[in-house]
Amino acid sequence: MTRAALALGANLNSPRDTLLSAQVALLARPASPLRLLAASPLYATEPVEGPSQPWFLNQVLLVEGAFSAEMLLLLARAVERAHGRSRAVPKGPRILDVDLLFVDGAILCTKRLTLPHPALHRRRCVLAPLCDVAPEWRHPRLGATAKELLARCPLPGRVLRLGPG
Repeated sequence: MTRAALALGANLNSPRDTLLSAQVALLARPASPLRLLAASPLYATEPVEGPSQPWFLNQVLLVEGAFSAEMLLLLARAVERAHGRSRAVPKGPRILDVDLLFVDGAILCTKRLTLPHPALHRRRCVLAPLCDVAPEWRHPRLGATAKELLARCPLPGRVLRLGPG
């Protein structure tokens, strides 16, 4: 079985409803290759890059199943499209963002996918919820655990734990 982490984020329309709907779309379909191992609480996070915009709601899902990294990326993009995701403004407001953080200990760099996620170690909005579901996960390039990465995260930005999603 393959284990992976997905980061979900939204800051337009009804972010809480969108994150719940995205979870259902990722996990509840009969043909879904994913089984949920853990879901972090929701976090309200202050945008730190990109244009001025509303705060985000973020969550990390730890999943396992019989899937490849590419298959998981295609599933994530399909769920984003189904929710109306537009990539018109880089780092701008979004209805839904589903990022593949890691797949087991894979190191991968292709045109479509880099694993672990190349900005994972710089984003409190991802590291805080990741620490709830996989605090001892070790970054295969940096050698640090999720907890250690969060402790030395360089970007500012407030991250507020809200509770269950």
